[in-house]
Amino acid sequence: MINSLYEKLIESKTGDLIPLTISGKTLESRYNPLNDIERTYASIKIDCDFCVILGIQSGLLINEILRNNPNIFILAIENTYSDINLLMNSDLIKSLSKLSNIVFSSIEDLSKNLINYFKPVFFNKIQVIEQRNWIQENKNICQNIFDTINTTLNIISRDFSVQSHFGKLWMHNFFSNLKYLQYTNSNFHLPLDKTAIILGAGPSVDYKLKDIIINRKKYFIIATDTSFESLNKMKVSADAVLSIDAQYISSNHFLNAINENTIFIFDICGNSSAVNKIFHYSKNIFFFNSGHPLSNLFDYENQNILLNLYSGSGTVTITALDFAVKSGFSDIQILGADFGYINNKTYMSGTYLDNLYNSSSTKISSNEFSFSKLMYRIPLIKKSNVKSTTEVLENYETSLIEYLKNNNLNFLYKEDIYFINQTKSLNTNCYNFENKIFKYEEWFSKYINYFSINNEISIYNLQAEEYSLLPLMSFLKKHDNNSIIGVNHLYKKAIDFLERYK
Repeated sequence: MINSLYEKLIESKTGDLIPLTISGKTLESRYNPLNDIERTYASIKIDCDFCVILGIQSGLLINEILRNNPNIFILAIENTYSDINLLMNSDLIKSLSKLSNIVFSSIEDLSKNLINYFKPVFFNKIQVIEQRNWIQENKNICQNIFDTINTTLNIISRDFSVQSHFGKLWMHNFFSNLKYLQYTNSNFHLPLDKTAIILGAGPSVDYKLKDIIINRKKYFIIATDTSFESLNKMKVSADAVLSIDAQYISSNHFLNAINENTIFIFDICGNSSAVNKIFHYSKNIFFFNSGHPLSNLFDYENQNILLNLYSGSGTVTITALDFAVKSGFSDIQILGADFGYINNKTYMSGTYLDNLYNSSSTKISSNEFSFSKLMYRIPLIKKSNVKSTTEVLENYETSLIEYLKNNNLNFLYKEDIYFINQTKSLNTNCYNFENKIFKYEEWFSKYINYFSINNEISIYNLQAEEYSLLPLMSFLKKHDNNSIIGVNHLYKKAIDFLERYK
């Protein structure tokens, strides 16, 4: 619980309004606060285009920073919104609050507002400025504030890193896959009386699959893309297969003959080469939205025509589980979600990596060497005599457990299997799209026409259409040597990129 800091505003000898704390102190001079603020500003080296200021106080420091750096974005923090409302009785604070490049936030909303406003596409550098007396007054919570800032910036950095790597590929896949949407089957029915098996590709599957094969009729198998090919090699057909990866290598999961009765569930931004390959054998393809802003925009404009599935930290196993949960299965098991290596094995037998590493195996560089290189590419954490993991895989495991708890799903983890019981089933029997008609040309024409009218972008008034281009702009910012020209240069290049998908 964070308590309010201020009791009221008082007038300094120079007529400036300054806040009085509940403990009876003022954090700025009662005689000439502006003079002190000018000295404080002179001691600060502003080296950023996005500034987090700890303490709004009288607003004099914020005003001085803005006077000398008119294009800077300022996120200013106070303990509570009650404090901010009290400070609003100052004409200076009231006028600052109306500026588009200033946001006032409580400590509670600090993380949310950092994520909402500090977008690396628009900004190059962030700086935290501490008001010394404010820090002293809040010393019992300061460490939590700094931890929140660091944790949030790490999240933003990871997101930007992923977007700058995949932004162009996601966009290409989206438009390529979207052209198939109007030709796929419109509905499917699921046998909810069966046990849904989520089949990951972890090494424990090799020890658990025999029972599933023997009792095949009891199960509805939802394979992740990596496990799909292994099943095919064993002559076991998956009832559904789910893929989220955007990279071309994902098409290697679908090299064998495609069973026309299998349901193929792809992220709309997933690998388009795999979708193209499958489409020649089956129209049983369904696309889902895992949160890309372009997918969100499209789905909103087309009345939720896509499946909406949770991707968590990006592991396909969680998305497959979300599909089973939202479809209404009450009895669910997850196999192969090992989030680690068992007996020095990275995956179940028969994945595309077996083919890849075996085909390139030599006496000097064997397939064992390739698997070892994969396993040891980042530091291992030993879990037991037979199992080791990594920090990344542990994060995936944490994300799965959080999903189960957040959705109030009863589960038991026993002998490498998650047993899940959904006592309050959504009972939606998944989705039916029979009445949802989509025509690619009509929607695309409307989408791209927006950018012919709105050819500039601003962080202060982002529309959904503009937001949909941010991952692509992140990619361009990382790879375009001319990005120094500014964000509108990136925006126009992103619009030019869209032209090829008419």
